[in-house]
Amino acid sequence: MTTSPVLTLSEFLKLPETKPASEYIHGRIYQKPLPQRQMGRGTAPVRYLI
Repeated sequence: MTTSPVLTLSEFLKLPETKPASEYIHGRIYQKPLPQRQMGRGTAPVRYLI
């Protein structure tokens, strides 16, 4: 099992942006999941209520 190296926040901020976006949590980088299409359909009616 391999482990990813721990980064400092300043090292993370120097990295280029990725798609989907990445997030920095406790020295490790995690790629954010893409939103699910179902969620988009569920929130559409809410926008009309606001």
